[in-house]
Amino acid sequence: MIGPPTRTDKIFSGLFVFVSVMLLGYGIYFGIFYIKYELWDTIWGNIVFGFISCLFILMLHVSLSLTAYAWDCPRLKRRFKLDYWI
Repeated sequence: MIGPPTRTDKIFSGLFVFVSVMLLGYGIYFGIFYIKYELWDTIWGNIVFGFISCLFILMLHVSLSLTAYAWDCPRLKRRFKLDYWI
């Protein structure tokens, strides 16, 4: 760690978590209403669905890392082994 979290760190981590959750909601909407009914029977639908799933899992992990850093949550850091990421 570089230093103790500042108010700006907390604000940006909160915004990043909010944006991640919004994009996750959009991804679920996209996955249910577009991929399932339009592309599900094709190989491209499976590729796009897998890519979106991996992207959202990565975004969730990054948002957890930022939240654990900004709010200084030792239990969250230990649970997800986030000391190696940040």
